Amino acid sequence: MSTMIMRHLPALLIATPLFAAFLMPLVGAAGRWVRTAWVFLGAALTATVGLLLAWQVFTTGPVLYVFGAGDPTQTLPGDAAFPIRIMFAVDALSALMIVIASCSSLAITLYSLNAEARQSGAQPQRTQSSDGPHETRTMPSAPATATTRSSHFALLPVPAFDGKPIPPAKPSVNSRANISRLCRRRRALLG
Repeated sequence: MSTMIMRHLPALLIATPLFAAFLMPLVGAAGRWVRTAWVFLGAALTATVGLLLAWQVFTTGPVLYVFGAGDPTQTLPGDAAFPIRIMFAVDALSALMIVIASCSSLAITLYSLNAEARQSGAQPQRTQSSDGPHETRTMPSAPATATTRSSHFALLPVPAFDGKPIPPAKPSVNSRANISRLCRRRRALLG
């Protein structure tokens, strides 16, 4: 079994991330933690296959893999006049690039999963204050958006360009005066 896997490592290096990506919509529907585990599993398996292929190249020499042949090392078919094959030749430089790409993609995947969990509020954030370290769960903040000059949105608090929200107007009897005051204030902010 292990010799069969080692024999088909170049094909697995392509098939593993494609398989993980094609099944992502189905796995993602199962839930957040299942999706996160599937992403990590796909990246870890791809990095493992890449490292195994590089180890095979560094220990035994260049690897030749032929797609479309009965034997992955058969380069020319005996019975065909015009051979059409897709061949992978993995040498030491290719193996080094595979190691760099697979390890960096695994590191980027781990970082992005961690950042996504922190940004969505699923993972507690550690903060340092004068009382000592604290763990807090934060909700994602709304991005700073441009304000509109339309009077239809005059009563909605819209984040300003500096990221600080504009406080909503206090309700009063004369709402037309409040709307015009907010419009003047927003025009002053927009310039």
